[in-house]
Amino acid sequence: MRKRAFPYLALAAALGVGVVLGGRFGTTSGESTPWAGPLMLERVKSLGDLHTVAHSYQRVFEFETSQDAEGMWSAVPAASEIVQAATRNRALVSANGSVEAGVDLTQARWEGKTLVMPAPKVYDANVRLRVHSQRTGMFWRDQNLAPKATESARTEFRTAAVRGGILKTAKENAERQVRALVGPETALRFEG
Repeated sequence: MRKRAFPYLALAAALGVGVVLGGRFGTTSGESTPWAGPLMLERVKSLGDLHTVAHSYQRVFEFETSQDAEGMWSAVPAASEIVQAATRNRALVSANGSVEAGVDLTQARWEGKTLVMPAPKVYDANVRLRVHSQRTGMFWRDQNLAPKATESARTEFRTAAVRGGILKTAKENAERQVRALVGPETALRFEG
């Protein structure tokens, strides 16, 4: 009986020593460091943009995608509705973002004593999207639902900013800021 118990006792002792030493010398943080390649600078670009105004937006909306019937099935009555119902993906999302406008100072030029400024432009909207709930279609899951919803919000925010007069405000603010730099004796004109 004693000979049978010895291997079990030895195994339990080895496990106990392993646990003690592992706890003492092993990693205690529970974090692992994944391997990453070196950070490489890809490109350096000179910028001369003067952002003079920003509009901020927030919206909660339901975004939906589906597929259409293709080929000969598109001619079948009600086939399109059936395919759309079977492939419909919906997500309740909230989008926060901003749209900025301003002028590109690298395009400014002198004509005599007049500083000619380029027309103001609207820059790409910065959008942060959060998906609150998502329902996938029975026969199709849209893997790009969130990027599509982000692009939809980006377009909507930009359109709202243009309708809200962001270009006019950008021009007025740019004129005020540039005039403070060059002085009141310099004539200032905007293209467009």
